Amino acid sequence: MRVLVFDPNVDFARRVVGFIRENVKNVQADMASNLFVLRKRLREGVWDFVLADVAAAGFMRDVINELNGLQCPVIIWSTLLNTENDGQRLLDKFRIVVKPVTSLELSSVLHSLVETA
Repeated sequence: MRVLVFDPNVDFARRVVGFIRENVKNVQADMASNLFVLRKRLREGVWDFVLADVAAAGFMRDVINELNGLQCPVIIWSTLLNTENDGQRLLDKFRIVVKPVTSLELSSVLHSLVETA
């Protein structure tokens, strides 16, 4: 399984990738911390899941557009739970969860990923 973590908070993204690598069997995890790296990672390969914080991204609309083109499940984790653009919900396609803060919360999110795979 291949998981991509997108989060502008580099420290958080590294911790999530490390947690995934240590706690999920047979997984490859990588990260992107800005729109340009996200585009590069998406071009480089096929992902089974993407975990993303789009609210903190400086180019939120561009990030959402990139993620909209994916065929894999995308989980948006953020404090932003209701984003609107010109009266149209941008995040309808994605599963939205509150951003995990603790290892237990992150584990719960990852467990739900494995169940849906």
